[in-house]
Amino acid sequence: MQSWNKNFSKKGDNMRKENPARFSSAVGEARMHCEFKIRYCHKIFDNEVYRNKMHELLLEAAQRYQIPTGEFGFDSDHVHFMADIGLYLRSEVAKLLRGYIGKKFFEYFPELKKNKWEGGSF
Repeated sequence: MQSWNKNFSKKGDNMRKENPARFSSAVGEARMHCEFKIRYCHKIFDNEVYRNKMHELLLEAAQRYQIPTGEFGFDSDHVHFMADIGLYLRSEVAKLLRGYIGKKFFEYFPELKKNKWEGGSF
């Protein structure tokens, strides 16, 4: 989270942003805590290969849609991170990131897409 605080300067008791994000209709940032949970709570992030690829894909998607991200954290069945959504709606951010990541993740790991009767995780 320190990377988000680097643009602030302390003057007295108030905090002012030195270089705020500027849009045509607004100035500032809108940070949001995002949490993407795996369907049916499967514990796939216990596997380091899946966890590293998910982190890589999240960074790639965030860069593609110009959504600045903060710290990432993984639990066994979900990932959470901070994102500056800017002028996007929360639902748009979720749709953009999850759609891109889900497609790419299953391209890298097609064995996860199989249903449980075919030997897959889901």
